[in-house]
Amino acid sequence: MPLDVICRACGQVLVETNDEDGWIKIENAEIPNPRVKRFNPDIPAHGAMFRLKEPWKTWCWDCFPQDEFIAGDALECPSCEGALADSRGFVITREQRKEPRRKKAA
Repeated sequence: MPLDVICRACGQVLVETNDEDGWIKIENAEIPNPRVKRFNPDIPAHGAMFRLKEPWKTWCWDCFPQDEFIAGDALECPSCEGALADSRGFVITREQRKEPRRKKAA
């Protein structure tokens, strides 16, 4: 199931994670699609791990780069152009935000 990615600057959710690798059919064979990669929260994010959500995709917003060479602070929110990833290249998903906060030790 795709996870919503929260913009660090404006808080909007316009992008979601890919939940499977992409494949291209050529004649009778399938080859991996380098533009679609499964999201892995344990490694720095890059553009091929995400896709634009509906309705923005239907509205032909094509400003989000689905490219594995676009990473880190080059991953920008399609709305405010703020960085989606932190300085280490990690994004915040809605699932991560729901985790309970740990209490400080007394």
